Order: sequence, then structure tokens, then C-alpha cells
Amino acid sequence: MIGNNIRVLMQENGYTQNELALRSQCNMWAISRYVNNVHTPGIKALQRIAVALGVTVDELCNNNLRERRDI
Repeated sequence: MIGNNIRVLMQENGYTQNELALRSQCNMWAISRYVNNVHTPGIKALQRIAVALGVTVDELCNNNLRERRDI
């Protein structure tokens, strides 16, 4: 769920996983695991990723992000 939302927001912002890793100061390996729903980010990583993607943590964790954004 969160990984899917990260992927949608990355596409909206035109970010690659590497760009998001740099902007959020997260490890590229971790971003890959989040996007592929292998691991769920902790609260600090969620906060950094949300800021990098220009959303709130609440929006990043929202179940209906894809539907709300009509993607």
C-alpha cells in the first residue's frame, strides 16, 4: 500500500528511485524495498519521503491515493 503510493507520487514528480533516495536522504536500497512492498518504512523514513514528495505522512499512507489522483 505505502509502496504503491510512493510509486504513484514518484511518477507524478518525475523522480527515479535514486532521485527520491537523494531527496529524502534514504538509502537507495531502502527506497527500492519500500516501492516494491518488501519492507514498510519507519516513521522517520516516512517523514523524509513525504517531504521529498511534497505530501503529508497521512496522504502517503492513504489507502485510496491512486483512486483519488485518478491514476
